[in-house]
Amino acid sequence: MSSDDSDLKVAGQSALIIGTLIAVGAGAYALARKFKLLPVAKGLSGPRKIVALGDSLTADGRYVRYLGATGFGYVGRGVKDIASHLDEALALKPTDVIVFGGVNDLASGRSFSTITGELSKMYERIRAAGARPVAVLVAPWKGDVAKTAAVNQWIRESGVAHVETWRLGSAEGRLLPSYNAGDGVHLNGAGQKALGKMIKEQAFA
Repeated sequence: MSSDDSDLKVAGQSALIIGTLIAVGAGAYALARKFKLLPVAKGLSGPRKIVALGDSLTADGRYVRYLGATGFGYVGRGVKDIASHLDEALALKPTDVIVFGGVNDLASGRSFSTITGELSKMYERIRAAGARPVAVLVAPWKGDVAKTAAVNQWIRESGVAHVETWRLGSAEGRLLPSYNAGDGVHLNGAGQKALGKMIKEQAFA
């Protein structure tokens, strides 16, 4: 286990905000690697009932099964479309709702304010239902690194529990070949397992 992985085991701490990530584009991922990453979970007790909402990365199902969660994944959908299924997920009375979306919005050219506005509304609806929102940052992909970094920085600063995903990527912010299903966006089996471990260690430790 690397020293970075062992940092994830520090209990009762919050994730460290990563400097000027929003402003440095492709260099953001290299900068992020200079910081120790600490888990966001604090004071969790009792059994957890987890649901996960997202796009095709969630519809794949493998990280969802790793977590023992119930998945609601919608191929090719943006955050607004994913949010239209939130009531169905909340009907299960979860303790925690993983929200993992945004890459399709970015690929479609939707604005920063549109993406973050829809995410914010999802987080508020989850809180209002008595559950804890857990935001998974947009994973490294082949698209706009600077805009992706801006959305991810907003998520870090949104006040919700969040999960860093930059370890899935290279210093340039692209998905690592060892995790790439072949299209620069989707995760293979190893990538899905790595994502599941990141969520477990950072949000449910």
